[in-house]
Amino acid sequence: MKCGITTLLLVSLLSACASKVSRIQRAKPQLKGVAVWMSQYAEQNEGRFPANLDELARFAPPEYRTSCLYFVDGSHGYASPWAYFPPPASDTEKTTPLVVLPFSETTSDGNQRRAALLRNMEVAVIDEREFQELAKRIKPMRSE
Repeated sequence: MKCGITTLLLVSLLSACASKVSRIQRAKPQLKGVAVWMSQYAEQNEGRFPANLDELARFAPPEYRTSCLYFVDGSHGYASPWAYFPPPASDTEKTTPLVVLPFSETTSDGNQRRAALLRNMEVAVIDEREFQELAKRIKPMRSE
């Protein structure tokens, strides 16, 4: 009986800790997965990125297609389409965001930030201001 109560308390504690992990932190592994397919796509298409994420999803194996299109938040049970910024041919800046978390989150320092996959395939956290400037320069595309 004592073991069962200890197990129940441990499961409850782990669930509480998991729910406190920020969506930015939960998005990072998913963005790393998108980076794998984005890199392979570009490698097989003369360095060109897909025109939209639907094109990337068709390229990826079936079991990865949803994660190419959506941030899937298992702790809250919903999926939100990524914001995708297909870079113009003239943009050679390797740190330009490609795929960005569809919503911002207030971090402990009070700033609004988003998780992003950069053109160099690194996952980073960007300020909301940087996201808004990017959205003015390149119209974001979302999957339907």
